Amino acid sequence: MKKSYLQVVLATLIVVFLTTSCNSTRVLASWSLPSPPENAMNNVLVLGIMPRMDDRDNIEKSMVSEFTNAGIRASTATSVFGPRGFVGLDEQQITEKLRSSGFTSVMIVSLVDREKEKRFVPGTRYIAPRGGFHRYYRRYWMMYDMWYSPGYFRTDINYVLEADIFTIDDNDALIYSAQTEKWNPSNSRALGQSFARAIASDLRTIGLIR
Repeated sequence: MKKSYLQVVLATLIVVFLTTSCNSTRVLASWSLPSPPENAMNNVLVLGIMPRMDDRDNIEKSMVSEFTNAGIRASTATSVFGPRGFVGLDEQQITEKLRSSGFTSVMIVSLVDREKEKRFVPGTRYIAPRGGFHRYYRRYWMMYDMWYSPGYFRTDINYVLEADIFTIDDNDALIYSAQTEKWNPSNSRALGQSFARAIASDLRTIGLIR
């Protein structure tokens, strides 16, 4: 059966809704220190702990971009310390390395979970009216077109990421912690950008950045 214009529009809107409704990263929970040190966010190192190097790079770069847009100095751990980062160093050596580089805090972004879920999406029936006038009798008629979208199986991937910000001082205090989830990122870059936007928005809400 030939689809009417209304049917095509309706189908397009449904696809757009399903796509955009899962397109953003959601902050599941967050916590911040009530009175963090004033200079804590002066210069932030963003360190990603990810199994895949491209995920790490995109997370670090996207988060640094959000910090820069907020007027905060920030750098990726990869660009400053290389891909191996702090491998082979103990806690004191890492702290001294960060302090000597002028950083006031470090944001550690880690992959908590990456879960695949296969589920069946049921088919849907849409009904669209169409009508007009009979050319001979000028009588109005109305009919309905029916369009059926068949069901299908879909594999969803859910990324759960955690961001923790620690001060680099004698206390090494945790001043911020948040967990986020992202369903079905189209690629590594989309995952990083969506995560960074969600975290930056949450940091603005609690007043850690502007």
